[in-house]
Amino acid sequence: FDIAIEADLIEEVARIYGYENIPANMPTAAVNFTPVAEAQTSIQTMRSTLVAQGYQEAITYSFIDKESSLQFVPDVEPVPLANPISAEMGVMRPSLIPGLMKAYLHNQNRQQSRVRLFETGRRFIGSVDALDQLDQQERLAGLIAGSRETEAWYHNSDSVDFYDVKSHIEALFALNDGDKPSYERADVVYLHPGRSAKVMIAGEEVGVFGELHPQFAKALGCNQAVYLFDLNLDAVLVGKLPVYRPVSKFPEVRRDFALLADRDTPVVSLQNIITEHAGDAFKALSVFDVYQGQGIDDTKKSVALGLTWQHPSHTLSEDEINKSVEQVLAALEEQLGVVVRG
Repeated sequence: FDIAIEADLIEEVARIYGYENIPANMPTAAVNFTPVAEAQTSIQTMRSTLVAQGYQEAITYSFIDKESSLQFVPDVEPVPLANPISAEMGVMRPSLIPGLMKAYLHNQNRQQSRVRLFETGRRFIGSVDALDQLDQQERLAGLIAGSRETEAWYHNSDSVDFYDVKSHIEALFALNDGDKPSYERADVVYLHPGRSAKVMIAGEEVGVFGELHPQFAKALGCNQAVYLFDLNLDAVLVGKLPVYRPVSKFPEVRRDFALLADRDTPVVSLQNIITEHAGDAFKALSVFDVYQGQGIDDTKKSVALGLTWQHPSHTLSEDEINKSVEQVLAALEEQLGVVVRG
């Protein structure tokens, strides 16, 4: 017999016993299912939403050159690699933006003017002396540039702007009935100071977006406006379970106001005060005009708002509406010096 190892002995036993006598049973094993939170948007759904907006997913290196790191995130010392592949990959990225900008410039240099890219991945902030405390937050970053629509005869070729990026961000946060984001003026070194904003959820900053700063665009060689966003991925994916809300059978009541506010007063401040003082029956607020110019003091702006009330159990009376309006206007004047435009 040619028996040298254990497998040879098993083979001989099976041959003598008869292979046809060995039962053919499929192996079984226990499978543990990982629970998935119902109030959590899947990353696949998020990716599909961006793809539907015309984006393509990019995967860039987690290692970049130190110069790019300090250019986009100057207040963070990047974490160096002990044995980098090359000088261009010498540090761990503190942001996904440098990699996306490099991908954009690669496309621009090959006559691709309409570019939409997004990437999910980790950013690394910390010290090489305390790697166990390294901040490796998951981020979602994106970039758009060029025309709003693909080339066709039935529409014009308008370029994308600040509000295109804003609409894409709001579409992401609306995926699972999550909190609606609010916005505040941003101060980010690589973004245009007048065309950028912080993304706020429940009073907490979860990201920024806006136009690439003209000085950065010139230094990098961009031949058109580029718009960027950088968000905390966990904040995008978290949501709420749907809750049944009965539809009121009673009519809505709307009041429109033109308010005179300081030019530097953000509209979100008006919205917050109105929401706080408009009463339990307050339903919605919309901004439908902002005016600065003739007839308005140079330090002021006129903001036109539409306020809507609707009660679930009765028709609101004129006195109830007037009382809510008085409370709102009094709070605006007291806290921000805002008055109704005469």
